[in-house]
Amino acid sequence: APETWNLWTRRGQLPDFKTADRINMSGFTGLSEVAEDGEITYGKFTDRKETIKLVQYEKKYRMSRQLLINDDLGGLTQVPRLMGRAANRKIGDVVYALLDSTGPTLTQDSTALWNTATHKNYVAAATAPTVATLNTAITAMAKQTDPNTSAVLNIRPRYLVVPVALEATARVLMSAVYDPAGTAGTLPPNPFSGRFEVVTDARLDGQTNGTAAWYLFADPNLF
Repeated sequence: APETWNLWTRRGQLPDFKTADRINMSGFTGLSEVAEDGEITYGKFTDRKETIKLVQYEKKYRMSRQLLINDDLGGLTQVPRLMGRAANRKIGDVVYALLDSTGPTLTQDSTALWNTATHKNYVAAATAPTVATLNTAITAMAKQTDPNTSAVLNIRPRYLVVPVALEATARVLMSAVYDPAGTAGTLPPNPFSGRFEVVTDARLDGQTNGTAAWYLFADPNLF
């Protein structure tokens, strides 16, 4: 099966196995009005960082002389492909594990990734995506502010990531012209029709957050 983690993530490089920092500069201080012959003051940036480290995942497979001789059906020719698939699958396992429960604790503020009070990116409600719940999530995402300037970031989501149990619900919602939750005869239009790319992965179905948990992600190449 094709992997899905690479759709909503951005990959980087590390030169060695030492602990490294991923630096993300804040927004620039908002501009101030300058009167005629007035002094232009300095703005500033602040740095935020997360620490990362390379990890090795390896496994060997023993092929004896007898195994090679007795391979009448040519099964051993599939070994490299299957091992490569297992390696690619491991990356997906690691990535999707970061979404489980409250997520990892961030270095920059010592707070779990999914946090209602500080990060304002989490709602503990077992509710499938609907026009109403998408609107709540989109609003929360757009109202995120820069920690340095308090400027509204106006982040827009691109991907709707759901477990397989919610795939049909998400795809119907994205393809419906009218709000699927509306009342027959008075159906309001669906403002999110075709708005997001649906990404579904069965790893989410077995996580602590349950099969009702879903996520919105922005384009990783924009931030």
